[in-house]
Amino acid sequence: MKIVWTTGFTAAEKVLFPLGGALALCGLLLYARMVRLLRDRYPKQWQNLGSPTILSSVTVAWSVVGYLLGTGHQELADPFLDRLAHLWRLAYVLFLIVMVASIYQILRYGP
Repeated sequence: MKIVWTTGFTAAEKVLFPLGGALALCGLLLYARMVRLLRDRYPKQWQNLGSPTILSSVTVAWSVVGYLLGTGHQELADPFLDRLAHLWRLAYVLFLIVMVASIYQILRYGP
């Protein structure tokens, strides 16, 4: 006798939900790394952004997000920071795509 345990999730949801979680974790780790890099290599710029940490206030976090997603960080001419910001931007866009696809799946096939 074979017991089958159904979760009620579609095949796409079984892929999209873990992928979204992995992208969110990747984005969080990249953000933390960039904030540490700013703190260690560019303390004046780090202070100008409000001395951000991983658990900063929303206002400080948004200023850092705008700085890193925009072109503000390019004035530092740090190729490693540029690479991290590019990867973070890519993870952010992919996360948004996965979230839109997940919402579509939920609305299309129901909870």
